[in-house]
Amino acid sequence: MEPAPRLENYMRERCKHAPASLSVKARLIAFDAMFAESQFHGWTLHALNTLCQHTHALITVSYGTEGSHVIARLKAAASRELHVVGYFKDTPIWTKGGNASEIRTSGYFYRVYNYILNSQTDEPIAELDEINE
Repeated sequence: MEPAPRLENYMRERCKHAPASLSVKARLIAFDAMFAESQFHGWTLHALNTLCQHTHALITVSYGTEGSHVIARLKAAASRELHVVGYFKDTPIWTKGGNASEIRTSGYFYRVYNYILNSQTDEPIAELDEINE
């Protein structure tokens, strides 16, 4: 999957504030919080990449769980932990909403997985296989 300039422009237009830029330390905090939130809910986290200005996650959730709910929980968990250590106390971090899609084939699953971990401009913080060991 190649980067999508039209999607990037659309998302940029939705921003109501200057984009937050996460440092490596802030990315680690957000990553850990989203990982913990996924475990708390019993979601299977296959891939997660917290980037400077956005996050990608590939998650299996129980049938009937809305993607918007998952996105909201992940954003809330990351925001809470970032605020605890003093990041972005008076500045919004995330745009409203997000994109959640249902993946129906193994081929598409692996394309998305590869895109999240290997096709971004920022290096992934860590491989989930390394964390799960």
